[in-house]
Amino acid sequence: MEKQEIEITEDLKKEIERLHEALINTRMSNFETRIVDHDSRLRPIEEAVTKFNFMLYMTAGGGLLSILNLVAIIYLIVER
Repeated sequence: MEKQEIEITEDLKKEIERLHEALINTRMSNFETRIVDHDSRLRPIEEAVTKFNFMLYMTAGGGLLSILNLVAIIYLIVER
């Protein structure tokens, strides 16, 4: 088999560059979509953990300890 030589013209270089840019844009778009999906899955979990911890602190402590825990938890939630 003989090797064929391919002449790389300016038009071919421009087309390769255009396709390369399109590939990069597609990959970035997919990456950004995955980040948004990841954040939307984690947010409800964080909220559930916060509520669980709140209930745990309220049931574990008594009297003044419960009030102090409540104030600390509210402060942490508001500070976010």
